[in-house]
Amino acid sequence: MTNNLAGIALLMLIGVSAWADSHGASLARLPADDAISLPSAVQAASSRVRLDDWTRERQQVAESRRELGAAWLGDAPRLGGIWRDYDWIEDSNFYEAELYLALPLWRPGERKALRELAEKDGDLAHLQSQARRLATAAEVRSSIWQWRDASSRVDLLSVQLASTERYARQMAMRFEAGDVARTELLQARQQVLDWRSRMLDAEAVQIDSARRWRLITGLDAVPANPVEQVSAIDGISEQHPLLLLAMAEVNVLRAERDATRKSGSARPAVSFNLKREDFDSQLPPMDSVGIGIDIPLGRGKSNAVAVSRSGQRLLEAEVELQTLQRKLVEDLHEVRHQIHINEINLVDSRALLEIAEQVYAMQQLANEQGEITVIEVLRAGQALAEAQQRYTLLSLSRDALVARYNQVVGVLPQ
Repeated sequence: MTNNLAGIALLMLIGVSAWADSHGASLARLPADDAISLPSAVQAASSRVRLDDWTRERQQVAESRRELGAAWLGDAPRLGGIWRDYDWIEDSNFYEAELYLALPLWRPGERKALRELAEKDGDLAHLQSQARRLATAAEVRSSIWQWRDASSRVDLLSVQLASTERYARQMAMRFEAGDVARTELLQARQQVLDWRSRMLDAEAVQIDSARRWRLITGLDAVPANPVEQVSAIDGISEQHPLLLLAMAEVNVLRAERDATRKSGSARPAVSFNLKREDFDSQLPPMDSVGIGIDIPLGRGKSNAVAVSRSGQRLLEAEVELQTLQRKLVEDLHEVRHQIHINEINLVDSRALLEIAEQVYAMQQLANEQGEITVIEVLRAGQALAEAQQRYTLLSLSRDALVARYNQVVGVLPQ
């Protein structure tokens, strides 16, 4: 009776495993679609973060500065008036009325500095768009290779689990027939549980990676062939999108500092006056036209503070540019080193896989001849599965490293 229960329990375990496999696969399902390319996935991800809308808004900021630099006046005109009534001083009908229009002017060099700032800002808007698209490409690349790695692990583990379950069923039948000891049956069951646990962990990672892909791209399928060719760019060039952006930000901040130096809280102005005076009841009112000029003496203390803040921001941007240059060089060195190590590991892994295949075949033959127990075959199968998994994942890692290399040198998916 105990033997029957042990065999039934093992068969139930295998059935539950099959149900769990189908349930996990439904959550992680991302079919490969030939119509989806890596560039189109990047475009889909860019649309989800509204990159085009952000670019238009950023260009509008540059256009507003360009319009400001092209304006004839330094600020909005001011219209004002004055009324003086002398009746409260003495009983008379004397009055004085004045209407004036003030036109603020540019400080010397201020308008030119603003035009230069607008030009630099226009360049910055385009470069920011390129840099953001490259950052989006990094997310897409990372997501697709994370999913492919997780899916490959699930596929490899499912093959090994199926093989282990097949041996376990054989062991259950042989145990019922009294051909093997209970110890071997329990060892087979232990192997099924072990591979089942690994499978569940891998499926959890696969589900998470599929969810991440959908969140980033909004797509329910993945590119059929996301493999990239190694870029011909050898090293970090001055045309790297991130470096171009950082240098453009430095140029904009330098232009802002220069424009701040030319500006001030007060600016010169020209005013035009219309005045009517009535001081003699025997004579008609007297009208006059006047023109005035207002010239500030100095720029004010607030301008000095603004210049200092602009200089501080410029210095911080220059430091960030140097830091970015060092980081890109370090990232490039790291990915090149990883590619080199991956190539060596691939050769070794292929040799180990061939050895594991031979050992597994020899163990199967020895088991059929009754020289070893089935548990030895299971162990050889486990070693073969691990060798297959290592070789497959190293091959995927090589393609993922190529994508990372292209990302580091600033190349978008083609």
